[in-house]
Amino acid sequence: MLKKARSLWPYIVRYKWFYFGGIFALWIVDGLQLAIPKIIQHAVDFLASAPQSHDKLWYYTKWILIVSLGVAVTRFFWRYCIMGAARRIERDLRNSLYEHFLKL
Repeated sequence: MLKKARSLWPYIVRYKWFYFGGIFALWIVDGLQLAIPKIIQHAVDFLASAPQSHDKLWYYTKWILIVSLGVAVTRFFWRYCIMGAARRIERDLRNSLYEHFLKL
């Protein structure tokens, strides 16, 4: 098993920046997903302590939508990077196998 994994190492190194970018985007997604409950906490605290103002509730709603959009964009980016790198490695392996068959 370890020998098979070592044979993939040159392909993984070739696309390391895709993996680093995907992991960085994954960290951003996790951070943004933690922000939504905090925004909801502030909204609930506001509703419990002050007279209700629709302007302030719309403010919290807008922030939730902005953060949700950020989560969606960065989630697409990390999936594109990590899964895209896996597809590129798969393509490279397939091409090297085809080239090997042509030599035979």
